[in-house]
Amino acid sequence: MKSAALVRSKWVLACLAIAVAVGLLIRWWLLGASQGAVSADEAYTGLQALRILDGDVPLVIEGQAYTAVLDSYLLAPFFWLFGPSVFVLKLLPMVWWFIASALLLRISLGLRGRAVGVLTGSLFWVAPGCLIVLSTRAYEGYGIGVVAVLVACLTAQRSVNEPESVLRTAVITGAASGLAFYAHPMYAAVVLPLLLVPSFVHRAEWRRWWLPVGASALFVNVPLLVWNLRNDWATLDQPADNGSTYMGRLVVQFSQVIPRVMGLRDLDGSWTLSRLVVGMVLVAFAVLVTVGLIDLLRGEPAGRVVASAVVLCWPILAIFRNTNFFADGRYGIVFFPFVLVAFVIGLRVVAVGIRWITVGAVVFVVWCLVLIVPWVDANQGPRRGDPNVDASEVVKLAESRGFDSIAGSFWWVLPVEYLSDRRIRGGVEGEPLTVRLPDSQAMVESTPDDELPYVFSAGDEQTNVMRMPIGSYERVEIGDAVVYLPQTKGSG
Repeated sequence: MKSAALVRSKWVLACLAIAVAVGLLIRWWLLGASQGAVSADEAYTGLQALRILDGDVPLVIEGQAYTAVLDSYLLAPFFWLFGPSVFVLKLLPMVWWFIASALLLRISLGLRGRAVGVLTGSLFWVAPGCLIVLSTRAYEGYGIGVVAVLVACLTAQRSVNEPESVLRTAVITGAASGLAFYAHPMYAAVVLPLLLVPSFVHRAEWRRWWLPVGASALFVNVPLLVWNLRNDWATLDQPADNGSTYMGRLVVQFSQVIPRVMGLRDLDGSWTLSRLVVGMVLVAFAVLVTVGLIDLLRGEPAGRVVASAVVLCWPILAIFRNTNFFADGRYGIVFFPFVLVAFVIGLRVVAVGIRWITVGAVVFVVWCLVLIVPWVDANQGPRRGDPNVDASEVVKLAESRGFDSIAGSFWWVLPVEYLSDRRIRGGVEGEPLTVRLPDSQAMVESTPDDELPYVFSAGDEQTNVMRMPIGSYERVEIGDAVVYLPQTKGSG
């Protein structure tokens, strides 16, 4: 018996090692293509870490008011030790994703055993579609938020199995739930359903459940509450909805976000695979998720914790107007972990009697070959060695001409400022007019007209925002960027 257990343990470790290696390989490949370039939102995370080192103490993202900057606080000491770099910036989200995969393994293991846990954790680590890109993006609140949600799920499951609520479990559940909400309010879409089952189980235990859960969640959000008291509750002002409706946002989750998350829709909205294959994959996935949900609902209370999140997250998520922005599928991170648990459990139910190691191996291979490889091939973008080459060349050009400020597109000025280590300050002019760094914005606005270059995306040159006539600038194309340099400085 001991020998058989040892063999099984070796198989488990081997499977996990293969999954980790495959996930790292895919990410390495993506980071070498244009999808690996530092985006404006990631650049903000890095730049905010540098501002923290300078003494800034932010509580939310400037100009957004509803997302914490916890990732920047965590990056700050590493930037202090090693300096700002693309490597450190990109490493953080991958660490969060690895921790989340381990937590999901533990959650699934507690429900249906080690085999189900290993496959669930492995599939989450080797995420399909747009999620594999998201796992490399240092967006504020996303990685730490999903980790907090899964901690809340794990402790909520533990709580429902306790005849009497344990104070420590209740405090951790509340604190993790509060942290998830503080990281990004969209996580309320799963946190609230996760708390339903333990709250019902311990419905009469006000002192041992309700009070510690509520108090710990509130305590974690004290900084957000204080900030709102000083800023007229700006967190409650949701982003512009572009005319979307509640029902429209609800439909978008199924028609746009899920296909992107599943690697069936490209970022431009076209289908990655043939309609027949897409239909077969979606039907099979929906059937297995449904079977898994039924099994979870019929089973122990811990299973109903996960099932509640799967069933109830959609109507809550649709409340948030920003979910209408679905191009990169980022909001799929909210529901995907729990849908994945239901999928693997449904697979376990359907495949009863079949050797699980065989089922798991086949599913893992099909998962990679059908849902990841075609999507990555279609959406990775050009491979040019350094994916940040365009922004880096903009930095070199501006510095060679003696400029220390640059204005223009949000999507360019922040990466330029980050990659220059703030030697060049960026200010946003044009659409979207999203000001994340008010100190840099003020410096750019005070820069004399003839000392301020502009940078835009090729095909979206908003020259109407430039301060001088267009003839006063030298136009330079650098890959996907177009730079306008004042001819009165540095041209001679």
